[in-house]
Amino acid sequence: MKKILLVDDEVDTATVFETVLKQAGYEVVVANNASDALSTAKTGVFDLILMDQMMPDMSGNDALQTLKAD
Repeated sequence: MKKILLVDDEVDTATVFETVLKQAGYEVVVANNASDALSTAKTGVFDLILMDQMMPDMSGNDALQTLKAD
């Protein structure tokens, strides 16, 4: 089963995406902000990361650049 890290600070939006992806057969791990996403990404292997671009603690682009640099 493919594993997806879903990052979105809006709970309703994350819930909709999580539900649809799980119904499609994916394992989904949700992080509610960029900081949580960075720590969660280090704990496992993900096939795909879907990340909101506008979050209060860090932009999605900045978070992805941090992940790539690590």
